Amino acid sequence: VVGAMRWLTIAIPTVPRPGDLDYLSQTIDAFKKQLPLDRTDPFYGKVFIVILNNKPGSHKVFAREREKTEGSEHSGYFKFIEASVQQVDSSTNREGDPNVPGSKVRIQTRAVVSMMRHSIGLSSHFLFMEDDFLPCPHSLRSLHYLIAKAHAYHPGGWSGIRVSYGLCGIVLNGGDVEEVANYLEEHQSRRPPDHLLPEWIAAETQQAQVYLKGRRNVGYRFNIFEHIGSTSTLRASKQVGWPGCYEELVYPTVFEGEAWKPDKCSDDDMWPCDKPASWPKHWTLYHAQKKTGPDVKWMGPRDK
Repeated sequence: VVGAMRWLTIAIPTVPRPGDLDYLSQTIDAFKKQLPLDRTDPFYGKVFIVILNNKPGSHKVFAREREKTEGSEHSGYFKFIEASVQQVDSSTNREGDPNVPGSKVRIQTRAVVSMMRHSIGLSSHFLFMEDDFLPCPHSLRSLHYLIAKAHAYHPGGWSGIRVSYGLCGIVLNGGDVEEVANYLEEHQSRRPPDHLLPEWIAAETQQAQVYLKGRRNVGYRFNIFEHIGSTSTLRASKQVGWPGCYEELVYPTVFEGEAWKPDKCSDDDMWPCDKPASWPKHWTLYHAQKKTGPDVKWMGPRDK
């Protein structure tokens, strides 16, 4: 499994939660079920999962999972890192405002930056994850499909692909990881990291526009990661009511500038949906096309 650059790095920052609440092991186990051990599988050795604990020595769940995984047949797919991050800075931001990064949120941003810098050069694509999300069934196959489709729809390049919500589920090109890490670090006092990432991929600032040179962001229609946690590392309130597996990712679940647009792309599973002439007519997900018919009812997870 070890060797040349891989296709995808999945990066997961983690910190100990009160009472050693364990989401991380569920996330790791769910990924193991999708990571092939058959050397003839086209996904074999193509994925790398980087898990960074920024509280060295105090994360019992991390330590247990590292020991268990590093001795397993899946060990080549995982990299466990412990690295302290800067705990204080010179920001004068007020505390308690959900849209102004307080000290805890800025520490979390620096942890994300550290995780990204440990991932530079590992793979041709990079995916932001959180430790309390599970990959939906066939999520890695879905990622392969939608990343290939984004490259086909935008041969000149794209900035990012939204495939889930919050700080989870934005795909970057591997060559952009360092630039985005620098951007998050520079602007950590202005917005939380789950706001800065959509801002960058949507080229909402001149700084991002200059770097991206016209590359634009892409929104996938369906959510491919399921949130299992209610205790957030970024928000004080309980987190509930989020979409489940393969439900549609629309505004306001994600920002309007990164969401799939049902009024514009109802017969496609990607926004923007200006497909090239060379794209096979029936390669768009068949059920997505059929959903546009007036007599067809989509049986989503909550309709069953």
